Amino acid sequence: IKQLKNEMESMKDETIQKISDRAMEIKTDYCNKHKGMDSLKFEIKIGDPTPSAKHDIVRACYDFKADSLFLGAKGIAHTFKDRIEKTVRDHVGSVPDYCLHNAPCDVMVVKPPEY
Repeated sequence: IKQLKNEMESMKDETIQKISDRAMEIKTDYCNKHKGMDSLKFEIKIGDPTPSAKHDIVRACYDFKADSLFLGAKGIAHTFKDRIEKTVRDHVGSVPDYCLHNAPCDVMVVKPPEY
């Protein structure tokens, strides 16, 4: 069990690094295309989902005086039929839905490629 736990922790660290690297690439590309945006700041928060996560995210938008928020959707609908039968909130997830309606800034929800 200890070996499995270590492997999972390693995979988690690798995933976080990939996400961070890709975010930096996106920021660099954006800054290269939009001169004067070199001071653009971004923060990536990765954690376990909790009932208060959506409230924490919106609160952080206020605290950071954010002008944009980018969120990933869960993408749990697996079949075409499942996707069709989902409501809008279920489709994007409750956290992105809450943030769309309560954040003081623009919100973009990014769906996984297989969605």
